[in-house]
Amino acid sequence: TCTFAEVFEMWKEKKYPTISKSGQNAYNSAFKNSETLHDMKIRDIRANHMEQIMQTIKGGFQVQTRLKTFWGQIFKYAMEHDIIQKNYAEFVKIRDKDPGTKRTAISPEDREKLWAAIEAGDTDAEIVMIYIYTGMRPAELLEVTKENVDLDARIMIGGLKTDAGRDRHIPLHKCILPFIERLMKEPGENLIMDIREK
Repeated sequence: TCTFAEVFEMWKEKKYPTISKSGQNAYNSAFKNSETLHDMKIRDIRANHMEQIMQTIKGGFQVQTRLKTFWGQIFKYAMEHDIIQKNYAEFVKIRDKDPGTKRTAISPEDREKLWAAIEAGDTDAEIVMIYIYTGMRPAELLEVTKENVDLDARIMIGGLKTDAGRDRHIPLHKCILPFIERLMKEPGENLIMDIREK
């Protein structure tokens, strides 16, 4: 039976050619943070093993979300290849609260600063604008796949937090369409392949 590290190498061979170098670095970091799982047989890994890592990992909500996303992809790959029967990564709880749950209005001055940054070529500022105009949380935007984006209809299907919030149709304001179009041209199946550590 394959170890976690062996499954990672198999998944990596298929996944890495489809994503950016920064995306690869993000997954390499997540793998490094999963060191206690490396030599375990993946069929023996349970949610509590991953949650022990989650409770001690350095980094905030975005780092934790990326780690859970990474585990989910490794377990999904293992299921698709009949190595395991169940994706225990689905049951892992993220330690820190989603910062998006506490929302404050952005001031006109800050909005102007963001637009100025975008004009200067800051793509991170574009992502912030997508948050603002869609109302999505970081974890939600990370989960959006390109197949759930309809540029012609100007909608995005996404949402996680509650049953009512899942798979909702989110209108795309015309001012963020160019940012969405740029992301759609990037390699990979997700709209956003990685969130950088701050």
